[in-house]
Amino acid sequence: MELDKNITEDINLTGAIREYLKSNPGLRFNSMLIDQEFVLQTFKEKERRRQALHRLKTEGLIEATNGQWRVKNLMAEPIDIFKSDGVPINFRWPLGIEKYVKMFQHNIAIVAGAKDSGKTAFLLNTILLNMYEHNISYFSSEMYGDEMRDRLVSFEKEGLVGLTDWCFKPYARNGDFQDVIDPEGINVIDYLEVVENFAEIGRPIRDIFDKLTTGIAIIALQKNTSTTDYEVRLARGGAATLEKSRLYLSLDPGTMKIIVGKNRVNPRVDPVNKTWRYHIESGCRFSNVVSL
Repeated sequence: MELDKNITEDINLTGAIREYLKSNPGLRFNSMLIDQEFVLQTFKEKERRRQALHRLKTEGLIEATNGQWRVKNLMAEPIDIFKSDGVPINFRWPLGIEKYVKMFQHNIAIVAGAKDSGKTAFLLNTILLNMYEHNISYFSSEMYGDEMRDRLVSFEKEGLVGLTDWCFKPYARNGDFQDVIDPEGINVIDYLEVVENFAEIGRPIRDIFDKLTTGIAIIALQKNTSTTDYEVRLARGGAATLEKSRLYLSLDPGTMKIIVGKNRVNPRVDPVNKTWRYHIESGCRFSNVVSL
């Protein structure tokens, strides 16, 4: 009878852990999390947990990785190529980038800018060009009410748009953007900051990408300070910032270059390394000096 009771308890615990983990695909966890979740305290209870995790590994639900467990995500979203019309989003950029690169639903664009290169001015001009056709959310990690108002007033002084005519939703936000973006809208993130391990910047970009459905995200990043010719064109984090981008722009004061342009407007014209020399008047008006 005691043996039957032990077997039943083992089965029940395994089943409970299985259902918990199935509801959290992709979860990375250690044994302590399971102990806390199911209040496992005694040596016998923890031994049952160990056996349960071993069974679930054998079943293929979880795998061991880097000293932790990971719940496998066995769901893959089917792509209906016949339902999609293959039409890019009608989207405009400062300096006419849309003549060279198309944007589709679920795309990521990266704007890697050096200090004082005009990242924010570039992003606000992008909003200005598209705000009457798309729902745009703008997430600022640096500007708040007074400063943002002053920035927008400069556009009014230049005769570009009145302060009350702006049509977008501004928010203050400095992290975990995947929790607040509009999956179906245009999301402008100014900017995504990584303080310590720059190599980790690929993860929040992927998190944002995974949250998108029919929308897009334009993510500003701080440029690398490396002296390497190639890396100096990229944001901090280097190649990790390239992974999800369909369009990657590199801004230095007065110069913009396309680093990645996956969706060519003209299949015969490669937009990579297309360069513009520009001037920003009054902190807001982009003027194309020369296109190379």
